[in-house]
Amino acid sequence: MVSTIRLLLRYVPTEQLAGLKQVVLINTGGLSREQRREKTRARGKAINVADALAAYRPANGTEPARIELFVDKILARSRPELASFSVVRAQAFARSLYRGIGNHLYTTSQHAPSEKEALADQWARRQTARFMRRRYWYLLPLVWLGYPIRALRKMRGKPGTEQ
Repeated sequence: MVSTIRLLLRYVPTEQLAGLKQVVLINTGGLSREQRREKTRARGKAINVADALAAYRPANGTEPARIELFVDKILARSRPELASFSVVRAQAFARSLYRGIGNHLYTTSQHAPSEKEALADQWARRQTARFMRRRYWYLLPLVWLGYPIRALRKMRGKPGTEQ
């Protein structure tokens, strides 16, 4: 997991990581009861930290800014038989890590509070796509082939489209 996170961080411009001191990998089973019940914000709603994939902790007087990634939650979203492939692991961690970095960029820049979630999501999508294009460029033809196949499956599954 550490090598995957290091790989993902290599594709982020260093000036965008300024002020971010740690990326912490955590298993939610190792959290204390108090930590599991702690709240974080997601899309304007307060949720338990144990239910989140990641949490961004801005710098305060005593601790530097950090991103906490909940490894068991992130890996639970991907198929276990595919988790041994680096591209699958990278994709699984990329969105959560890059969204945390997007939150960090928002916190360290001057934007309206209403834009926070949208900016973090937009940055995460853009950075994940950029990473996948640069690192796994050789898989792009497979992705392009997948679009027509997915469209055909959707058409086949809709009632009234059979001939």
